[in-house]
Amino acid sequence: MAKHSFFYHNFWGLNFAAFVLLLHGVPGKSLPSSHWMELISLDKLIHASLFFALNILVIEGFQKQNNFEKLSRYAFACATIFCVAYGGLLEVMQGAIFDHRSPDIYDLIADSAGSLLAIGLYDKVIQKFKTLDKLEI
Repeated sequence: MAKHSFFYHNFWGLNFAAFVLLLHGVPGKSLPSSHWMELISLDKLIHASLFFALNILVIEGFQKQNNFEKLSRYAFACATIFCVAYGGLLEVMQGAIFDHRSPDIYDLIADSAGSLLAIGLYDKVIQKFKTLDKLEI
């Protein structure tokens, strides 16, 4: 296996993390408004989905990189801790930095649930993408 840098294998995870940061920073007044009950469930589903995808990408990058042996060996735990901590940091930033946004513990719970779900479904998701790679279109 060729030795590539940490950043080479974590390109997609880091870029997706930047995308999640951008979404968390959108001013609250710029978000579409609807009935609040519909928004709550949709908002939590979006949070869980974003952090599910983020954790899949981070696990994959951590496993493939070979600069940090322990990070590769404990990729699932390290990636999940990173994603949950990142979700917490984003909620703090929503309260302290971003305009018209406020922190929400339920968003962090949804972020954590999505990250944990990624651990359980990681093999199925990766296998699906490997199967798609083999298809000739």
